[in-house]
Amino acid sequence: MDISDLYRALEFSHYAKRYRDNVLAIGLSFNTPFRDLVLDFKVLAAYGIKLVITAPDPKFELEREIALSNAHGTNFNLIQAQEPKAAGSYDLKVNISQIEAALNLGETPVIVYHCLTPQTTQVEASQKLGKYMATQLKAKKIIFLTQRVQQLEEIISRTRVNYDEIDSFCERLHEIKLGEFEKTVRFVQSLLEANIPEVAYLVGKSGVLCQEVFTHEGAGILFSKIAESQIRQAELRDISDIAFQIRPQIEAGRILPVEENSIAQNLHNFWVYEIDGQIVSVLRFKEYGDWVEIATGSTVFRDRKYGRASELFAHLMEEAKRRGVKGVFGVGISPKLEQKLTAIGFTEVQHSELPQAWQDQYDASRPSKAFALTI
Repeated sequence: MDISDLYRALEFSHYAKRYRDNVLAIGLSFNTPFRDLVLDFKVLAAYGIKLVITAPDPKFELEREIALSNAHGTNFNLIQAQEPKAAGSYDLKVNISQIEAALNLGETPVIVYHCLTPQTTQVEASQKLGKYMATQLKAKKIIFLTQRVQQLEEIISRTRVNYDEIDSFCERLHEIKLGEFEKTVRFVQSLLEANIPEVAYLVGKSGVLCQEVFTHEGAGILFSKIAESQIRQAELRDISDIAFQIRPQIEAGRILPVEENSIAQNLHNFWVYEIDGQIVSVLRFKEYGDWVEIATGSTVFRDRKYGRASELFAHLMEEAKRRGVKGVFGVGISPKLEQKLTAIGFTEVQHSELPQAWQDQYDASRPSKAFALTI
């Protein structure tokens, strides 16, 4: 096992805390095989997350699959949904008390329906079932797995759509010739209005559930109704979040390595952008006498379009003025950094013009550019 495997194991354990002992509702589509996701289900359950899974079973195969999986160590509880008999009805009935009893026993309920009528072959039937269960069980999140969303992900990759952006998001879908997804998005809107905090759509394949739940980067498209957001100075509880978030940037060579001990020692110089208790962007000061460098910036992929980093940067500029420093500088290899800094008055300078203390510790072989602004 190499160091990357150990970091990933630690990251899984850290982010599992968000969902431990909470209900996570998972809905499978017709084209997402249950067997492909069993390992994800096992890992999620092993971290103490209460899963409730709904799955269509038109060929009556799941009873055998689940029995075989349970013989190999899982703890699924197969529960049959009652299917409608009336023409035009989409209502799949399920006994919530039976589901709660299974959860209390540490089991993972799998709610199956066999699509016995034309109505229950429609996506509306599974959506209504998922919504009913999630609201009754006060699920923290609903995740729908379907191959159909792959078409959307190819154009709109791993993003967050906030509740108040749904109308504009639907307009965009029509502009890019994907207007058929609006009905699904409006259903998501109804879930958020029913106080489900988050709804995610993922491509139905092995590994994506663990990526969505256990990593800061997530997977697929996340819809959320933000209750609280703030920029604040980092605290001790943020050290691991900061370390996990900047690690991919370090591995890509975009920022210099920073260890957790260094984060802890310089915590007063880190600021974070927090949404509903989750850190989505981080930035820090490095002090060099009467100059400060704004560095170690990172924003999670699905939040980059919102200008979180720009808001953080503006906040740090105000903090620099409050501290009475002489000037601020930034060094990096990204063309976007150059554009952002020059747009607000920074000018490019030679590395030799920066504080000597910075020069003494810098790797001059890095092909970076430096920009500075006198306050």
